[in-house]
Amino acid sequence: MANLPPLKGAQAAASDPAAHVWLSASAGTGKTQVLAARVFRLLLAGVAPEAILCLTFTKAGAAEMAQRINGRLAAWVRMPETELFADLRALGFDAGVLTWSRADRERRRCRWRALQS
Repeated sequence: MANLPPLKGAQAAASDPAAHVWLSASAGTGKTQVLAARVFRLLLAGVAPEAILCLTFTKAGAAEMAQRINGRLAAWVRMPETELFADLRALGFDAGVLTWSRADRERRRCRWRALQS
């Protein structure tokens, strides 16, 4: 699985769990990437999966979101630390602050919480 692409400009701001956002953009602009990044960041911040609400306009959009999130969480459990660290940096985590042991703990905790929901 390829690493997460880094969020650019307004995408990073929209994925910040501290902000309340309404995301509207035309097709192919990265809306699903931004919403998935926001869910990952919420999970990594300790938010319970059942407390996260994402609205999409279509069932296909909802299925795509679920597939991306579940697929990435499953990949985090198996991927080498260097790739995991690249994903976490792409989500906006500071490479100087996040240590390998913390990265490992975070991915295991995130996956465990997702499996519990």
